[in-house]
Amino acid sequence: MIGEKLQNKQLGTIFEAAFAYHALCNGCEVFLSQGEFSVVDAVVISPMDQLFRVQIRGTAKQKGVSISPTTGRGANKKPLDQTKYEVLAVYAHAYRIWYLIPSAMVAPAKTLKIYPMFPESRGQYEIYRDNWKIFK
Repeated sequence: MIGEKLQNKQLGTIFEAAFAYHALCNGCEVFLSQGEFSVVDAVVISPMDQLFRVQIRGTAKQKGVSISPTTGRGANKKPLDQTKYEVLAVYAHAYRIWYLIPSAMVAPAKTLKIYPMFPESRGQYEIYRDNWKIFK
């Protein structure tokens, strides 16, 4: 199982590559950030030639799936600035499911709960499950 022996940075790289693959399969062009200094993880050009700044998060956990759309660690943890990105892409690796959430629906949350294990879930973010049309 992925994630058992990998560091957070390695997992982040895997999730970014997975996002690029899926976005390309959905007709988008993807440009991934090449460093930790960038405000966003990727820039997507949609099939309609629109630009989207994307923050990418993911989890390899199978139970208690929650994502932290924040910057910093510990007491310095702050919600992501919604003016710096348009889409939060969340990958639930164990279920191979993406959540593509508009930034306005994320802020100012420090934790998002998703329910990929329940196909009929009515959780707050379930309407964004495999929401690739966000880039159309």
